[in-house]
Amino acid sequence: MANEIQLRKKAEIIGKPKGPKPIKIDEAKVYELATYHCTTGEIANLCGCSETTLNRRYAHVISKGYDDSKKQLRKAMIRSALSGNVIMQIWLSKNWLGFKERQPDEAPSTVINIQMNDIP
Repeated sequence: MANEIQLRKKAEIIGKPKGPKPIKIDEAKVYELATYHCTTGEIANLCGCSETTLNRRYAHVISKGYDDSKKQLRKAMIRSALSGNVIMQIWLSKNWLGFKERQPDEAPSTVINIQMNDIP
């Protein structure tokens, strides 16, 4: 026990860091990958760290990247619809405004009986 305490004190005096060496992760790279909606697993692999480390250190950056790209996509969709893109206007009206296509009432089905001796 006393020997263990002495070793700890020596490590503190020498200035050796405790635990594994911290991984350097580029915050700008994490943000950029998040704006492309990469998963946290993909971002972690590209940054060379674990998903846990990435989430612990950069959850706020990833969330901001996801939100910023959603905002840009919404702006592009609205610009497209307002500039006359009919397909985008229809899609937005259905998904954002709740419009629905009404199916025409089905016509009553009529059964026609044809006998073989009626055919010339």
